[in-house]
Amino acid sequence: MGDDVQVHDAMLSADESGLAVSTVNGAITVFRGTGDSPAQSEFTITCKTPCHLLFCTQLGSFVAVSPDLVLLISQEDSSTQEIKVNVIPEIAVVAGAMLVALAADRKELVVVSLVNKSVLRHIPLQQYSDAVTSISPAGESTVVFHSNSRHLVAADVESSKMTLVSDEAIFAATASNTIAFMTTKLVSICSVPSMETKQQIALDSSHQYSHLCLTPDGDYVVYVQLPRLLHLHRVRDGALIGSYCIHGDILLLSISADSRFVLSATDDCRLFVLLIADPEVDEHRARIKALPSRDTEIVQAIEPKEFENETCEEGSIHFESDEIDFIKNQEGNELPEWARTTRFILNFQEPEAPTELKNDGISSPPPTSRSQSQMSKAENDTTKYTAAEQTLLKVTQKSSACTLL
Repeated sequence: MGDDVQVHDAMLSADESGLAVSTVNGAITVFRGTGDSPAQSEFTITCKTPCHLLFCTQLGSFVAVSPDLVLLISQEDSSTQEIKVNVIPEIAVVAGAMLVALAADRKELVVVSLVNKSVLRHIPLQQYSDAVTSISPAGESTVVFHSNSRHLVAADVESSKMTLVSDEAIFAATASNTIAFMTTKLVSICSVPSMETKQQIALDSSHQYSHLCLTPDGDYVVYVQLPRLLHLHRVRDGALIGSYCIHGDILLLSISADSRFVLSATDDCRLFVLLIADPEVDEHRARIKALPSRDTEIVQAIEPKEFENETCEEGSIHFESDEIDFIKNQEGNELPEWARTTRFILNFQEPEAPTELKNDGISSPPPTSRSQSQMSKAENDTTKYTAAEQTLLKVTQKSSACTLL
């Protein structure tokens, strides 16, 4: 592909061995490869119009959707098969071995069998045909569509049965047999196909929210508190696992296919990749333990005892212990064993009697009320401290402890 090619859409295969790219002039190029060589071979197909790209895991084929044609592209032998249908390409999804798309007249859903290469049925939207904006899979035979009027409807594509999930849904997300939706007051998670509520998470109505996502395994839900604060909750009990402030307005939010990472794109052209780490999950604890900041060899390399009880004019810096078996978070609660690390105590002892600072002619006040000038002098005159002491002195003038993570 040349540098001047304008990409319309792209889709990665489920096993990440293939990549399909659709351009604005209607060409579809499929790249195939493995490992570190994702483009060992490629082939190009020409269509009349730009196509929306999907992937059918059951068939191992790419699905290209245009306004009047569905093209099934085999990743193995480069063969293609056409299915004539009139749909809106951007509002289409693969559910199992079926393609479900909004008809061109926006009055019904069109269900296409990708196995038989034919239209199976048409599902009238009836009272829910008001400006459908998106459609998502929620199971092997269930799709969910969302409208501008905040209607969130689940449709069984085999029985044509439709169920109103909510008439107040602002945002919605789906995963394997799970639906999540956000109203002005709650984030609700429902099971598919029963539509029973599994969990509800209360929202602070004084804030605005957006970008709701579910992990593919359905275990966690992520959303944005505008403009830039991410919240991660465990679906099982609704517990808040963590929050993260991103420096930049969030434009897009997604979850990796393996449910391990949260990906966020901001308006300043940055991409954030955040690791999901639940302290109650053994596998997640192992992820944290593997981080460089948790490597005991790196922590021990600091060798704090080398500087123990070194004295400076402002007092003494003591390392209470080389290593202890717990640390505490900001709320004062002990962290679990997997999060333990080394902790150092800084004890700035006050002089027993007033002293005089060197070369400035200013007398120090009694130890009970250290003057601002003395504190500034201690911060600025770093030549009389070791490198380790300089670092520690910069940590804080108010707290007697800090934690090295």
